[in-house]
Amino acid sequence: MACCEQNCSHTDVDIPIVYTECLFQNQAGQCLKLHKAFKLHGHGDPQNTIQDKETGEFKHFADSEGLVGVFVYILEHKLKWVVAWSNIPGKPDKVYTQILEMKEGIDLVKIKFQLDFSGNQSCDNKLGYFAEAIISSHTDIKPTMKATLKPADPALV
Repeated sequence: MACCEQNCSHTDVDIPIVYTECLFQNQAGQCLKLHKAFKLHGHGDPQNTIQDKETGEFKHFADSEGLVGVFVYILEHKLKWVVAWSNIPGKPDKVYTQILEMKEGIDLVKIKFQLDFSGNQSCDNKLGYFAEAIISSHTDIKPTMKATLKPADPALV
């Protein structure tokens, strides 16, 4: 007979649920469509489309190693918007963003390398657009990652 079927006592242990609250803000003037979702560690379901002036939200839950995600959205066949983050227990939370031309491939090794050396915020400014990503905490098990894509300020191009 198993221990719990007998009248033995045991202590309940609260195991924290580790996740990142992901917010993708579309201020680009056109619809964003999910191109690729690389869930290197963890699981979650991002929105397939994010209309202009809307925010796509989802929770990315950790697996046994934490969580690392790389998500790529396409803006009307003009560009690819890459957003990557990591939330690994015992390590600082990190985020990385990049704007790519449509013809450019997605190099996960390069993105992972950039993510490893990034901090809690990242930005890119090219092809007439500005991308920014911020993760709210360096050590929280439930940080918020907010990424925004918008037209670049003409004075900064």
